[in-house]
Amino acid sequence: MVDTLIPDLLDPEETRRSPVAMKDYSRGFKADAVALFESIPGSTCRSIAADLGITRNPLRNWVLRARERRGVGPDAARETSTAVRATWSSCLVLAIWLCIAIVLGTRLYRRRRRE
Repeated sequence: MVDTLIPDLLDPEETRRSPVAMKDYSRGFKADAVALFESIPGSTCRSIAADLGITRNPLRNWVLRARERRGVGPDAARETSTAVRATWSSCLVLAIWLCIAIVLGTRLYRRRRRE
């Protein structure tokens, strides 16, 4: 009964998995994957890799290598996402001010119509 409950402790050779074969992707596929990742602001390697049907690490490595070739550091993604956040926060502030202006304008208009 013990050997059916814990087979890997009794015979580790029996439960070992075969090594995972590395996949070989074409240069075009790698370039397209990197271009897709960099074209979508705020995207993550995990989400793009899932869309492409691959794991996160190869995509991450391809992106880092492509940036090294272009002379762009690995922090460029952080700088880009910071710029995107700043742009979005500016848009949000503008939207709030517009909402306030609309509400106040509507109240003033209603008051003037009553008088």
